[in-house]
Amino acid sequence: MNNNLTTTNQNSKIALAKSKGLLDITNKILSKNKDTWIENLFQWADQNDIPNHTWVKDEDFNEGGYHIGIPRDTTKLLSMEILRLHDLKIDLLADEIFNLIQLKELSIKNCALKNLSNKISKLTNLENLYLAKNNLYQLPSELQHLSKLKKIHLHTNNFLDIPEILYGMKSLSHMCINGCNIREISPNIKKLVTLHEFYIHSNQLEKLPYELFELKNLKDLRLHDNNLITLPNNINNLTNLEFFTLHKTNLKSLPDNIIALNKIKYLFIHECLALSITNQQAEWINNLKIKSEYIY
Repeated sequence: MNNNLTTTNQNSKIALAKSKGLLDITNKILSKNKDTWIENLFQWADQNDIPNHTWVKDEDFNEGGYHIGIPRDTTKLLSMEILRLHDLKIDLLADEIFNLIQLKELSIKNCALKNLSNKISKLTNLENLYLAKNNLYQLPSELQHLSKLKKIHLHTNNFLDIPEILYGMKSLSHMCINGCNIREISPNIKKLVTLHEFYIHSNQLEKLPYELFELKNLKDLRLHDNNLITLPNNINNLTNLEFFTLHKTNLKSLPDNIIALNKIKYLFIHECLALSITNQQAEWINNLKIKSEYIY
């Protein structure tokens, strides 16, 4: 046998063995790291009294309820696409939560959350983000990396303004930021051309930017329970608007061209004590499904 060929074969076998050994070591390290962060997450969940993926009955949900909590089973943890943590005393989320990159929905509700980690940028599959009833006053700029985000709920937090980062979220179709202390809306709202529902009621708004009424895809606009006195005259641009709430405001009149909104199905204008409407507007209103009950 050729000695050179024998040597070459032996060297190849040694190189292959080393490569296989290196791959085994790498897999063990990755597996160990994976196990470590999962164990850390389970430990954090136990320390903060987070339930073990408990079913909660709720007739308002299509399925008749929903799961809350963190499963203590690795397989379930890594396969779930929805994580809900509600009514807990946690002001900061464990960093390990942001390793759950398969999540499409993250709901942290009524948990006294003070800050949202910039590690949320890792959740690139996230479509729905619910952070209602917490103590947030700002959002991380890394939110911009969530290119699939469609819905964000931020109501009942400590925001004084709409976080600037949200104006760059071009995938957003639904934004809810009511019940805060917001006094104005930036003209940058014009960037949210995909917005279909915008809930900014129960704040401290005194006026609205012209740019808001350039969002022609809006179907549901909730402005009630603010300090509004007037509405911009370009309101007729909201040609797809179907649901419009203006009750409990200080409006004195409605723009004449509001009657051009021919897709309006529901208009809420009760408890506008200073409001005066024209005969033409009154006729238009009579053809709508005007509501007198409260909408929150």
